[in-house]
Amino acid sequence: MLAVQGAGHEIRYLPDQSEKFETYVGQVRHDAIVLQAVSGLAGLMGVVLLWVLGRRTNRAILARKYGCRTAATVTAIKQRRKKARGKRAGCMKWVTDDGITGKSLDHPLSKLHPGKGRRINVYVRKGHSVREGDVGPAEIPNSAVPKVVR
Repeated sequence: MLAVQGAGHEIRYLPDQSEKFETYVGQVRHDAIVLQAVSGLAGLMGVVLLWVLGRRTNRAILARKYGCRTAATVTAIKQRRKKARGKRAGCMKWVTDDGITGKSLDHPLSKLHPGKGRRINVYVRKGHSVREGDVGPAEIPNSAVPKVVR
């Protein structure tokens, strides 16, 4: 809608706060509803993202804290297709003696020095294994109770 020069247009405003006004009736309400919808969607996407990323991290930390430390055999070193700043990245795949498989986080290929067939240390908990190099060494508990393999 174009304004015609010299034509009048009603503006709604608060008498005690004249800086707050609407050029058409319902403008502020409409803008608030749009902002509310966009904020709600952004919040929902943030929660889903935290759940997806946090679940993997939490599972790895719990495996380190409560799982059993065991050895695994490296079955493959998989190179990623991405080349960032000339450094090639990849991940290591392994299998434990019990048949539990796992995959490491992405690292530069130069840091994945154990080759295929080498033995590495992993933590196993509830059918999930995590490489010790990805989560760090476990804290040694003061308890004499041994951990149970599940």
